[in-house]
Amino acid sequence: MRKKAILIFSLLVVIVSSCTTIEKIEIDARTGETKFYKALEGVKDSLGKDSLVKINHQYLSKSKNVEVVVNNIKLGEVISMEIAQSDIRIDGDEAKIPFTIGETDETIGEQDLNAEGIVVEGAEDGFKKDSLKMELLKLETASDLISYRRKAAELYNDELRKRLISSIEVHIEIYEKRNDSFDDEKLEQLKNGVIDNIEKLKLLILEINAFVFEQHFNFHPSKEKIDLTMKSKVTVNDKVTERAIYSSTFYQTGRFKMFGSVGAHVLFMDGKYAKQFSNKDSIIVERDGSNIQPSIGTYLNATWRFKDGLMGFGVGTGIPINVDGSTDLTPNLNLFYTCVFQTEYGRMGFNIGGGIRKVNGLKSGFYVGENIGSTSLEVPLSSFWKPAFMIGINYNIGSNKE
Repeated sequence: MRKKAILIFSLLVVIVSSCTTIEKIEIDARTGETKFYKALEGVKDSLGKDSLVKINHQYLSKSKNVEVVVNNIKLGEVISMEIAQSDIRIDGDEAKIPFTIGETDETIGEQDLNAEGIVVEGAEDGFKKDSLKMELLKLETASDLISYRRKAAELYNDELRKRLISSIEVHIEIYEKRNDSFDDEKLEQLKNGVIDNIEKLKLLILEINAFVFEQHFNFHPSKEKIDLTMKSKVTVNDKVTERAIYSSTFYQTGRFKMFGSVGAHVLFMDGKYAKQFSNKDSIIVERDGSNIQPSIGTYLNATWRFKDGLMGFGVGTGIPINVDGSTDLTPNLNLFYTCVFQTEYGRMGFNIGGGIRKVNGLKSGFYVGENIGSTSLEVPLSSFWKPAFMIGINYNIGSNKE
């Protein structure tokens, strides 16, 4: 039984201590969807970087930096990362975008257009037909510039970027041909206005091409509990809109923690050492005692964190419970493996290992059946320590404190 229990506990140690940890976090700025990745050791991708495999838990390693990638970022959106790290006790950049989309200096007011969208002021002043067309073309390019800037502010991936740039390029080509079709020198000022809007559209293409739809952050887990918050900030017309796109708590594995606890344990020993001796009619007699010794114990635990709990070693001492009235009440000593699960109200643990307990035996020179000459004499006993197998539980009372 002892060998099986030790084997099972050792297997548990291997399983829980070999947990994989997060090395990369991907966050969608639009939906908040998150993916966690672990690097595959010895496996490289086409760029010579470690290949990543998706995992489904939220545990970090104290020895590795964590990369946070935020993608699907809109044009003009600024992402910032907030990290708060703390150790669990029981009472136990802001990133910058390369440019800012500005507002056009062209405005289109209702007074400029009639119900059909045709400029009427020029007609009333006797402008030529071409002048009316040129005025309309200038307004059309200014209107498209405003529209495309608004669409650019909604971009969040490369596919949408390609579509928008393609549309702008088509319109630029159309506007240039229409503008070149007018050669009257009197229209030069209007033509220059159209050209100015076309150049602003070309500049917008450069700005859109320069934008990266993802931002990269890094942090190093230095404490047991890590609270990560990713925030988005958008400024439009001097109005700032801020929102949290992701918030979660992570735990660092492999972190050392030492603490005291109380509990109970049971020692199992070879029955030949659990004998009781008495004087019966001057004769030393022997009877079987209990080879099981329950005890109330206090423990010191030295552990390392794995996923949802702690695992390590401990030492402790126990006060025997006198079940049959004949147990030696000398405290016993123990050395054990411990596996402790942390809850909101404390830590509950399981111990398995070995210990030593004090037992009594006949003094040298005496033997069972010997006549000691008097019915009132105590049987001459001597005490000695014997090893025992130990299992138990321990509890660390209290609530979490940051």
